[in-house]
Formats: sequence, structure tokens, C-alpha cells
Amino acid sequence: MSPSTRVPSGIPAGGQFAPTTHAEPELALDTEANRFAHLDDIRSLDCAASASLRSLEADTTAEDESAADKVRDEWRQRRDEIATKLRRKEFSDYARRREDEALALLASAARADLRNVADELRIKHPTAARVVLTRNYDDGNLAICVESVQDIHGAGLDEDVVDTAQELVSEYSSRQMARFVDESPIDLASAAAWNPPGRPGALFG
Repeated sequence: MSPSTRVPSGIPAGGQFAPTTHAEPELALDTEANRFAHLDDIRSLDCAASASLRSLEADTTAEDESAADKVRDEWRQRRDEIATKLRRKEFSDYARRREDEALALLASAARADLRNVADELRIKHPTAARVVLTRNYDDGNLAICVESVQDIHGAGLDEDVVDTAQELVSEYSSRQMARFVDESPIDLASAAAWNPPGRPGALFG
């Protein structure tokens, strides 16, 4: 097998395209398709479009009319783009606000559940002052367990007090109380005195 020889560029080497030679095309980057693309404010966009159109109002040649039409088209296109972007932001902000409101309601409901647990536990066992919660995963399901109930001095109370506390936690949606595990030990007096924000005497905790 004989080695092939390369032919210098521009010299025909055979084949259907060999008889003619051509220079490489010059590459040029297109200018911005829309002259208003850098503007993100509708007021600024309208001012820029008005200024561009005023410069074409002196004459009424066909070229001026064509240029004015191009300005109007680019103005409308950019205006639609800005409006679409603003609408998307408004929808995103609205969704975020609603999500924050929903999370705040869940937090308030959980705090109300904790208040009810603390209130009833203190009625049944007046010596109960603090409760320690822990997470427990049973077959992948989250449950909140009462690890201990303490008196005002930090001493653990009997198992019957713990059992009572566990019944109350289970009754008042233990999953919602997962947020209080890391706050343990929980002061029952403060928890029982909690009121939703905005009500007289509300405690923010």
C-alpha cells in the first residue's frame, strides 16, 4: 500500500468538486437581534422606543417606514418578554408566600398540640415540669416518643407519668411534634401558656 500524498490547499485534486476553487467564507458575528434586549424595565423600554421612532418621523420614505416597523416589532417583542418575566416572578412570589403561610400554620398547629399535651399532663400530674421527646422509626414510619418526664429539679418521674405523656403525644399528632424533639427538655409551663401570635397574652416560643 503506497502512502497517499497531500495536495496543497486550493489545488484541485479530483472528484466532482475539483474544477473550481473558492476562498474560505468570512465569519461575522451578528449584532443583537433586538436593539432593546438590554432593557429590563418597561418604562425605559417605552422611552427608548419612542426616541428611536421620533428620529424616523422627519421623513416619510419607504425606508423610514420599514425602519419604523422594525422598531415597533422589536419594541413589542421585548415588551412581551419583560411582561412574561414579571408574571413568572409574581407567580413564583405568590407560591412562595402561600408555602410560607402553610408552614406557619403547621408550626402553629404543632405548638397548639404541644400546649394541649402540656396542659393536660400538668393537670393529671402536677409535679411534671419538663418532658424529653425522642424520634423513633418503626418500619420506616416516624413516631415521637416520650423519653422521660422530669420534675422541677430535673428528677425523672415514674413510668405511669411517662405513659400518660406518651398517650397525650400520640393523641395530639406525634408527627407534628417532631419539630420539638431538638428543643428537649421542653418546659411544660411555657408550653401550656402558649397562644397563637396576635392574641392577647401570646407567648412567642
